[in-house]
Amino acid sequence: MSRQLHTNVRAIYHAGVFTLLEPVALPDGAQVQLDVRLTEPAKAQYKPPPVHPNTFVSATTLDALTGVVATGGDALGDTEALYDSERD
Repeated sequence: MSRQLHTNVRAIYHAGVFTLLEPVALPDGAQVQLDVRLTEPAKAQYKPPPVHPNTFVSATTLDALTGVVATGGDALGDTEALYDSERD
């Protein structure tokens, strides 16, 4: 018989996912049962962390990148040539 663990954990629900606000001592893949109680007003706004966090850099660093990025060219012509060659 397995040991029963009862604990209360706060979480935020956003886009179909519960994000825990504190760590839980459970092994990966453990199956749990959730009893959900709303503890804050439903209007509380939750901002999920960015998928790709922003990193601030100085303007001089950005100036150094200017020469790395190619300018000019014909994007439409290049795209047509790429797809036209696939049709042959």
